[in-house]
Amino acid sequence: MRRKLLSDEDAKALANTVSVPWTMFALRKVWNTTKNEVAPWWGENSKFAYEPGLTALGDALANFSKARSGGRAGQMGFPRFKKAGSNRSCRFWADVSVIDSRHIRLPRIGIVRSKETTTSLLHHLDDGTARILNATISEEAGRWFCSICVEIEREDSTASFPAAIVGVDLGVKFLAGSK
Repeated sequence: MRRKLLSDEDAKALANTVSVPWTMFALRKVWNTTKNEVAPWWGENSKFAYEPGLTALGDALANFSKARSGGRAGQMGFPRFKKAGSNRSCRFWADVSVIDSRHIRLPRIGIVRSKETTTSLLHHLDDGTARILNATISEEAGRWFCSICVEIEREDSTASFPAAIVGVDLGVKFLAGSK
């Protein structure tokens, strides 16, 4: 089923009548109150699948409002739908865990085998010197990939020769001994 896009006049009329603040939090609140009626299938998917779309929509609508009110330079039309199938991805920022040296657990998806070893990451997680910030799954060239963003605590290394002084002259054209 193809959706009809709003004309600029319809978009302007809609912008003047919408009472919901155009932020991700307000859109998520509206979504949570109406999702059972408008999308009864929503429960089959992870909540993380909807969040980036709401964030992008909130940003686009806020930029549209700022451009219309003169708070943003340039002209901007009402946001349009993203082309279907482009950049298919989903980010998970909670309940992501490393099970062993080859397996990662993602919410709603379950256990996924890793092509690369995760032994080093697992040791850091067990020691408490690392934490997983988020994981993103994305499709590229017909294959799915998972990248994990991790924060690791590392100690600063000590200098091998702490008393040594080093100077660098950026204006040197020839090194000593060369012609």
